[in-house]
Amino acid sequence: MGITAKIWPITDDEARACAATPKYVNELFHRIPDSRHALIHRARGLASTLADAAGPELRAIDGASDPTYVMTPAGIAAMLDRKVPSPFHPIVEDFPTEAANRIEVVEIARAAAREHRGLMFCIFEDW
Repeated sequence: MGITAKIWPITDDEARACAATPKYVNELFHRIPDSRHALIHRARGLASTLADAAGPELRAIDGASDPTYVMTPAGIAAMLDRKVPSPFHPIVEDFPTEAANRIEVVEIARAAAREHRGLMFCIFEDW
């Protein structure tokens, strides 16, 4: 039992749907294939990092069953650009995956950037 984060690419339409109907987060959470998400175990620190970095490029989904954030493509670009200071750098530096699929957050972020998508971060208690 612990705090885990699941991170996956999300379209603008999916982000708007989640903001309008927070229960939609759960549907996306269970629908995303293993090859399209990263898992971070022991993610309590990530939850506070996301909360501290929230703003125009990282928005909370109010009303979701678990703490959930959507990062915009501009936020992803800032997170991946090591030349520019960003509050998002710790996300890829400090939270390596330990999941069976072995996909790192940076891999999912690069895929989202290539596809001009955002990123969904869902923090949940893993039983």
